[in-house]
Amino acid sequence: MRTYKSRLSEVENKNAIKSTLIYGGLTLLIIVWLIAFGIPLFSKFLNIVNKPGSAPVVTSKQTVLPPNLSSLPQFTNIKTATVSGTAMANATVKIFTNNSSTETQTDQNGNFSTYVNLTNGQNTIYAQTVDSNGNTSSNTSPVTITYTNQVPNLTISSPQNNQTFYGSTQQNISIQGSTDPNNTITINDHIAILDGGGNFNYPFVLQNGQNTIKVISTDQAGNTKEIDLTVTFNP
Repeated sequence: MRTYKSRLSEVENKNAIKSTLIYGGLTLLIIVWLIAFGIPLFSKFLNIVNKPGSAPVVTSKQTVLPPNLSSLPQFTNIKTATVSGTAMANATVKIFTNNSSTETQTDQNGNFSTYVNLTNGQNTIYAQTVDSNGNTSSNTSPVTITYTNQVPNLTISSPQNNQTFYGSTQQNISIQGSTDPNNTITINDHIAILDGGGNFNYPFVLQNGQNTIKVISTDQAGNTKEIDLTVTFNP
């Protein structure tokens, strides 16, 4: 029995030594592989992860203020309008007129000025600021410009051109006529009062001999129509 146990112990010892050598060798191989290949691969992985620009760039949207537009006329008889004002320095200002738009740049002080074309009737104008990153402001409050180059209506019902008046009872006359409502009437550079329908009745004192009467109607856009009369007064 002793001989059998000795041989069994010897076999077990040999197997244990063999297993130790195998596992030790495998461990050594793993360590060598890690040193030769694993660490460089891990370093490359870190370089890729930490590479500049590999992470998504988060940009914050900057608040852009709309432009400040200079005053524009409500009415005009000029085909183009000058749109000017101030906004962010070195930015783009987009100006919208009806269904079209144009762009201009602000200078280093934020000033800008450009021209827009108008169409007959009402023209709605508003603007936006666009910064260098493409951030856009809200719209300015819309402004309406009415463009017209039509000659105003003007008629004179009294007196008649080349009419002659006699005696002191006819020295004081009335210049009567009509024009478009909201127009301005001047008679020899004096303003005549219009009623709601555009009618006027202006008292006029005749001088001896020939009297020149100049009647001008001017609309809100600046268009004018003029009628010149010559009447004679004989005392």
